[in-house]
Formats: sequence, structure tokens, C-alpha cells
Amino acid sequence: MKNFHSILLTLFCLFMAMTSVFGQEENEVIKRIKERPLKTVAFELVHKAPQHPDCTDSKEDPQGRRCLTQTLVKKISEDFNKPLLFATPNGQRRIIITILINERGKIQFSSTNSKDEVFDKEIKRIIETVPQLSPGMHMREPARVRLRLPMTFVVSD
Repeated sequence: MKNFHSILLTLFCLFMAMTSVFGQEENEVIKRIKERPLKTVAFELVHKAPQHPDCTDSKEDPQGRRCLTQTLVKKISEDFNKPLLFATPNGQRRIIITILINERGKIQFSSTNSKDEVFDKEIKRIIETVPQLSPGMHMREPARVRLRLPMTFVVSD
């Protein structure tokens, strides 16, 4: 009987030691997952697009992608400093504006493919005036979203 109790006690101690080791490993894995850097998700791939305060959910645009892009294009075209456009040569200027929207919904200017520094500064000024958005969601978590916005500016006398 004494032998049985010592074997039982040994098994119990072994079980407790293994449980605490595996429990620590599991906690470390969970901690590493939570601390991993956020990946940036393309606007086209994010499960739920960031929402502009002026946009409402609609059946035609369930993720709000169209409304957000239309709102941003409208804001840029309306707020763009027109004398800057007239200072550039006549013709079309097609640029792609890349915007980052962080996991809290704050818009951050990223870049344009324009080679004109004045043009870049003006677009950055406009982007910084866009109000706070509701964040984009990817895999049920707030996500950092990259939006590429193509625009064509036409300059003529």
C-alpha cells in the first residue's frame, strides 16, 4: 500500500510539473501572437473597409468601399488649391495616392507617384483634414489598411 501511495504521489507531482510547463508555453504563445506587429491589409482584401462618418451602410455597398473612395476623391477635388494646378503645364496628370488608415481609423498620408513636391504637399494637406474613420476590420480584428486611390487632374487654359 505504501508503494502504491508513493507511485500515486510521484504521478501527481509529474502531472503538476507537466501542466505548469505546458501552461507556460501556451501563455508564451498567446503573448507572442498578441505582440506581433500588425500587417497592413490592402483595401480590396480587408473584410470590412474603414467607414467615413458620412457613409451609411447600404445594400449596394455592404463593405462601404465605394462610399469611402468616392468621398475621398470628392474631398481632394473640391479642396485642391486650384492655382497650384494652373501653375503646372497643360494636359492630364494621372497620379496614384497611397493612403494608410491605422487600426484606430486615423488616416495617415503615405505617398503619391507624383514627381512634383508641391503637388504632394497639397494632397498631404487635404488628406490630413479628413475626419476620423471607423477602423477597417480583418479577421474580426481592427486592421491597418492601405488604400490606393488613382486620380486624374486635367489642366487646361
